[in-house]
Amino acid sequence: MAATSLPRSSAVSASKVVADLSTEAGQADFAADVAKIKAAAPDAVFIYVNEEESARILKELKRQGVTAPLIGETTLIGQKVVELAGDAANGARGHVGLTTDAPVALVKAVPGKSSSGSTITFPTQRHQRVTSRST
Repeated sequence: MAATSLPRSSAVSASKVVADLSTEAGQADFAADVAKIKAAAPDAVFIYVNEEESARILKELKRQGVTAPLIGETTLIGQKVVELAGDAANGARGHVGLTTDAPVALVKAVPGKSSSGSTITFPTQRHQRVTSRST
């Protein structure tokens, strides 16, 4: 994920990107990428890949003992990822991006929102933790 795609909020602008890694479509092995993430010792890891890749990187992050919060959009916390990643999906957090023009009561209730169509990101149920269920 490019640093320029992060929202320009005060919380994010005070943050520093310590690693920005690109992956290949269909990538099966994330060991080297996760080693770089671990070496960077980030405060959080933002993950934006498809379902299968999300599951693979979550498993590798767990295998290598990365304990930083894992954050992504709804793909990262989707049912398919939870099923594929198993316990490695525990604790992953997701967000849903909405524009200020979205026909959603919560968005319309935001005080002082601009009419310029700027983007507001709301956590999914306050960064709900994802847990997998054993069958």
